[in-house]
Amino acid sequence: MNLQPAFNVSDSVMVDAIVLGYDDLVFLAHSEASLDADKPVSQLIRWTGGNWVLLGSWPWQGVGVANAGLGGAEDWVVLGRDGEVGRLAGGMSHVDPGEDTLGPFRGLTRLGDRVFAFGMKREVFELEPEDRWVRRMEGFESEDEDEDDRPSRKKRLGGLNAVALDAGGVLTAVGMRGEIWVRTDDRWRACDSPTNVMLKDVCLGGDGQLHACGLAGTLLSGAGSTWRVVDYQGPEELDFCAIAWFGDALYLADGHSVRRLIGDTLELVDFGVDTVVPAARLVCGESTLLAVAGQEVWQSMDGYVWRSVLG
Repeated sequence: MNLQPAFNVSDSVMVDAIVLGYDDLVFLAHSEASLDADKPVSQLIRWTGGNWVLLGSWPWQGVGVANAGLGGAEDWVVLGRDGEVGRLAGGMSHVDPGEDTLGPFRGLTRLGDRVFAFGMKREVFELEPEDRWVRRMEGFESEDEDEDDRPSRKKRLGGLNAVALDAGGVLTAVGMRGEIWVRTDDRWRACDSPTNVMLKDVCLGGDGQLHACGLAGTLLSGAGSTWRVVDYQGPEELDFCAIAWFGDALYLADGHSVRRLIGDTLELVDFGVDTVVPAARLVCGESTLLAVAGQEVWQSMDGYVWRSVLG
């Protein structure tokens, strides 16, 4: 890898992250100055060996980053809010919008060896070889709907905020109004959801269950199409926006703090500083957990001792 000159990260607002190693992290960020000017610039930056390096940038608002490379290769893909796609090598490509306006997209993730883009209108795209994006929309709309009723149909459509694989490798999506979907036999099927509150994130736990979180303190667990509300002791009205299973515990972030679920008790994570540390994104790697929010990046190897990557 050819590293560029040292990068000043003080202007960067973190959006997403990938853990390559304890001392090797990749971030999607925005230039704060570009946000202030209402002309977002997405930055792909790397923290390695204690140094910050700018890998690439694009003149639009990014929402997610994934490594599409196989066998240890690096092939960085950055997704824009309105369907823009940047690749670190090979210039820029776009998700094919077909007849409809795309987005807004909510995120980009790699699940196993597959990369998915997802967002509003329940749009899901999979990145296939040769930089080809394929729609994965079957089942989201009834086949007998009137084609002339497109405006009202769009109003009925929801949106996806997160996707994950369950323990059996089944693709599962969560989103608006508590909706939960599973994809089997190349088709999406709606699950009975125990909530109508927006779900923001979902992850696979070490207990073999999927765990989803959302607004108003909503926490669900499930497998396949069966889901239940998880009751816990602690703050009940936190608007959860991120969830991760790390070690043997479930971690949740609400944009203002990080909580850990131990048994049925939701406890505030102590970062070893006098103030409560905000986090809007939780990212797991091998033996590493990241808590990310704006201009905060904290890292832990056990969930209990933390260090600030930004100093």
